[in-house]
Amino acid sequence: MNPYVKILNQDEKSKMLYQSAWLVEKTVSFSELTIRERAEIFAPEGKQVTLIENGIVRDMKPGTYRGKVTLAVSDVYYAEPEGLMVFNEIHAPIYPAICVVDGKLDSAKSIPAAVWGGAYSEKGADGIYIGACAESFSGILLDSSDYTINNVRMDLTGFGRNDYAGCDTGVSIWGDSHVEINDSTFNMSGVTRCAIHVSGDSRVKVNNCDIINFAPVSDWIGRFCWSVSLRGANRLCQLAGNGQVEYNNCRLKTNGWGVLSIDGSDEFVDLYVRDSIMELSGPNAHGYGVFCIGPNRVTLDHTVADVYGFPMLFMGMEGKGCPSIINGSVIKGRRFGALAFSDDNSIFTIKDSVFRTGKSNIVLKASITRIDIDNSVMESGNNVLLQLMDSDECGMDILKFHLPIGETDTPIEGRDITTATEKDDVILNLSNMSVTGDVYNSTTNLNAYKTAEHGGMGVFHDTLVGPVGFTGAEDDPESSEGHTMEQKMGPKNLGVNAVNAHITGVISSATQSYPEGVTEITPDNWFDISNITQEAAKPVNNGVVVSLDQNSSWTVTGKSYITRLILAEGAQLKGCDGRGVSVSVNGKKVDAAPGEYVGMIEISPV
Repeated sequence: MNPYVKILNQDEKSKMLYQSAWLVEKTVSFSELTIRERAEIFAPEGKQVTLIENGIVRDMKPGTYRGKVTLAVSDVYYAEPEGLMVFNEIHAPIYPAICVVDGKLDSAKSIPAAVWGGAYSEKGADGIYIGACAESFSGILLDSSDYTINNVRMDLTGFGRNDYAGCDTGVSIWGDSHVEINDSTFNMSGVTRCAIHVSGDSRVKVNNCDIINFAPVSDWIGRFCWSVSLRGANRLCQLAGNGQVEYNNCRLKTNGWGVLSIDGSDEFVDLYVRDSIMELSGPNAHGYGVFCIGPNRVTLDHTVADVYGFPMLFMGMEGKGCPSIINGSVIKGRRFGALAFSDDNSIFTIKDSVFRTGKSNIVLKASITRIDIDNSVMESGNNVLLQLMDSDECGMDILKFHLPIGETDTPIEGRDITTATEKDDVILNLSNMSVTGDVYNSTTNLNAYKTAEHGGMGVFHDTLVGPVGFTGAEDDPESSEGHTMEQKMGPKNLGVNAVNAHITGVISSATQSYPEGVTEITPDNWFDISNITQEAAKPVNNGVVVSLDQNSSWTVTGKSYITRLILAEGAQLKGCDGRGVSVSVNGKKVDAAPGEYVGMIEISPV
């Protein structure tokens, strides 16, 4: 032992820790503790020391602390690498107030002085309070345990070290745990600090809870995510590994870049949100309500999602994702309703629900997706139901995206633009509803993403080593189970099918343009991502196929260009106010009687 190291190993009424090295061998308490500048306080190797003043965890920093002051020594819990942790073999250290492993209370890794009131055991916690104004601290950690949390309140403030790894959370759940959280409140106020982290093979139900993270104003506002339209300081809750979680009758609110996140999932995860209210808002916030990434299932059931950005974000890039909005859900926000990017054959279901958005209801880019909308209300501020567009998102390491100003798309030899298939294109199915809104396809073969400038993503988590730019160079069509990035980035045909549905608007191939003067997208004008205007134009590589069954109608409000029209007996093709339409196929006018028409089709109201 270094003879100059001072040892704290007994309780005292008052203590001053002056400029020196202080080793805390075991938990000690004081009625007054003063920590002077340059005092170094540390625990034995493999342990950590936590400062607690009157039950509140505080950062270890100079000052005078009074009342019941504890320096608590505990063992460190190291989370096994999973998901995004595997690449760098990160064993994240976690310091919880309550630690339960394999169904047993681990007293060596717990900090009893940080728990107020109520009761807790190896089976559950009831009526307790945990408060902290400190980094590097978690409330409850559960590893491969069955546990019930009732009527718990947590107030946790401070910077989070690694939300990907479940550090510094309210509740962190690992291994094969089965957990129920009831009637509890989680007030977070921290950067990259999740309220609930679910991972491993855990199965979790969260019922009747208030979960909030309103991060303080900070210079760090998530700018490393700007190129994927995310901006903010936190994700409220995280799902990883092979976990499954339900949120029932919960209030979920944040000013971060995401409410309910999926990231680092190893296999299949299931996120179900029922009878809940979700909100993402704030001057520095722009992000998602739920994130369906990979071949996972994400469902909003009778839930209100009021999100500035996109209440539903999905990237089923490794197989079929299953994002769903059902059963009286209400989607609203000042920007978009749903965004799909790099999606590979997901089926997006909207049923018996309402979309009310400031801009387009649905935005698709670099995606091969089927969208089924049934018996729903779709209202958009720019009158666009579906914005199928060329991608302006090129990966998280992007420095600058150059718009293809002045470039003209040319036909790809041999490309069939008269057929839309689920395997390679975008399909929009509308059923049992009336909807007013335009549907546009402005995809091209210009491949502007290939000229984007790439560089670093900025320094934050050492987890973030995987994402790269979407150049398509590493894609191998022979070995890929799905589509390569280059295939997803290229032009798409769009199929629009109406079954007992009545559509009012333009359905057309289109061009896309950004606000005047915008020639590139950088961190300074990230807001222009997806911020396009589409105008009907003759197709080049972007075919549009429209099919109406016998109980459907299309009221054409402006000139529309399509490449195949299928009209069942009884289908109605009409103009506004009961007027007719003018239809031409390859420049020749036709009556548009029931039947099938193929070629360059122009439809205009008369």
